[in-house]
Amino acid sequence: MAVAYHCVRGDAARVKLIGRERGYHGVNFGGISVGGIAGNRKLFPVALPTVDHLRSTHDLARNAFTRGEPEFGAEFADELEARITTLHDPSTIAAVIVEPMAGSTGVLIPPKGYLKRLRQICDKYGILLIFDEVITGFGRLGADWAANKFDVLPDIITCAKGLSNGVVPMGALLVKPEIHDAFMAAAADRAIEFPAWLYLFGTPAGLRSLPLPRWTFPGRDAGKPVCWCAFTGDIIAVSPPLIISEAEIDRLFAVIGDAIQATA
Repeated sequence: MAVAYHCVRGDAARVKLIGRERGYHGVNFGGISVGGIAGNRKLFPVALPTVDHLRSTHDLARNAFTRGEPEFGAEFADELEARITTLHDPSTIAAVIVEPMAGSTGVLIPPKGYLKRLRQICDKYGILLIFDEVITGFGRLGADWAANKFDVLPDIITCAKGLSNGVVPMGALLVKPEIHDAFMAAAADRAIEFPAWLYLFGTPAGLRSLPLPRWTFPGRDAGKPVCWCAFTGDIIAVSPPLIISEAEIDRLFAVIGDAIQATA
C-alpha cells in the first residue's frame, strides 16, 4: 500500500522499504522480506529486492533488567537517516515498517525517544511510517494502540488477531485521512472490480473439498513433554490474557523461575 500510495500521488520512484532486524511481519513473501528473523529469511532465499533493514534496538549490555522503557538506544533511530542518505536516495524510500514493541523475537520495549525520532526522520524525507500492531493493538499495552502508548502517530497501522479476538482470521489497515483520500479519489475508475474480489467464491468452495486434517504431535501423542526450540534463543516470551490477575502473574513467573533454576 505504501508504494501504491506514492505512485497514486505521482511519486513512482518511491519503491524501497526499510524493515528492522528481529522484526516479524508474518511469513508471507512481503512479510519475510521486510522482516528481520534470520531463520525465517533463510527458508525463502528469494525476497523483495528493494528492502533494507535497520539494526534492532536490543542492547543487553546497556539495558539489562530495565523496568519500562530503556534509557539507552534512541540513537539507533539515527541509523535510518544515515542509511538512506549514504546507501540510498531518500526520494526512493516508500516506507519504514517496525513493530512499536517487538514481540516474536523478545518483548523488546523501544528506548525512550526512539519511535519519536523515527517519526521525525520519516517526516523530514517524506517517508511513510508503518506500525505493525498485530500484537500490540487493542489494549495489549494498557492503551488502545502502542501508537498512543508511546505518543507517536504513524501513517499506517496494520492490525489483526485482536481485531476479532482471534475468532475470525481477519486483518485491517488503519491509515491517515490523506492516504485514504488518495486511493478513494481514483477508486471510481475501478469500482466495478471491487465486488468480484469481496465475495471470494473460490476460497470457501476449495476449502470445503478438502478433508479435515488430523494434526499429530509426536511428543504429546507419546505422553512425553515437548520442548519447542524457537528462533529467539534464550528469550522467553509470555503472552498472558488481558484478564490475568496479579496473583496469577506472580504464580506464572514463579513457575518460570523454578524451571530456570532446575535446568541451570
